Amino acid sequence: VDILIVEDDNSTRRLLERILKDKIILFLRLKGSKAIELLENHHIDLIILDIMMPNMNGYEFAKELREANCMTPILIRK
Repeated sequence: VDILIVEDDNSTRRLLERILKDKIILFLRLKGSKAIELLENHHIDLIILDIMMPNMNGYEFAKELREANCMTPILIRK
């Protein structure tokens, strides 16, 4: 399973990494725009998405994904 985690907070990212370490193939700390670029070039099965991010918040990120016809499931973390 390829999971993309879009999270800007280091402590939250490390916690998720520990919890999911056996399940994750792809784990990134990215800003929204970089994560969208990554999705254009890689198959992702699930996105764990932080809402509160700089530059592009999680809602804007999800909207951009859907407008680009990306139907990857998104788990939103508030």
